[in-house]
Amino acid sequence: MDCPRCKSQLKLVKVTNVDLEQCANCKGIFFDNFELKKFDEPHESPSEKIILENSSSAAVLKDSPKKISCPKCSNIKMMTRFYSVKQKIEIDECGACGGIWVDAGELAEIRAEFSTEEARDTATAKFVSFTTERPMEESQAVLEKELAILKRIGRVLHFIFPDSPNVPDKK
Repeated sequence: MDCPRCKSQLKLVKVTNVDLEQCANCKGIFFDNFELKKFDEPHESPSEKIILENSSSAAVLKDSPKKISCPKCSNIKMMTRFYSVKQKIEIDECGACGGIWVDAGELAEIRAEFSTEEARDTATAKFVSFTTERPMEESQAVLEKELAILKRIGRVLHFIFPDSPNVPDKK
């Protein structure tokens, strides 16, 4: 497989019974589907060498493409997304195979983001709660203001046209 950033050959690195593909040039790492979950928390023990190598060079190539192709699927463009609800770290994920590409330095950042899966789940629940409940509360307030305005307009119209069948009664 070739590196999606710099097109160098990826080398196979075995870390705690997991085969990862790493670029010797730009230090990015390709994780097959669900493999990153085995390395994304500080208490999980991947080889310190792989973390040091990944963070030793923030050498993301300036002329590398923003949209990269999956090294495994080659003809599929990877989707760039935030790794977590904190929206600090962008990763590239293949929609076909579920593989994830992390650029140099991103693995260390991912590992520092949450201490446990429970901490990540709590942050996600707070984020979902904030994004779904708050707009509903704000929408409710706007609707109540609009209803009050419409009631006033109805009263004015009823005052001006007291016998009109098209003007609703005071309510």
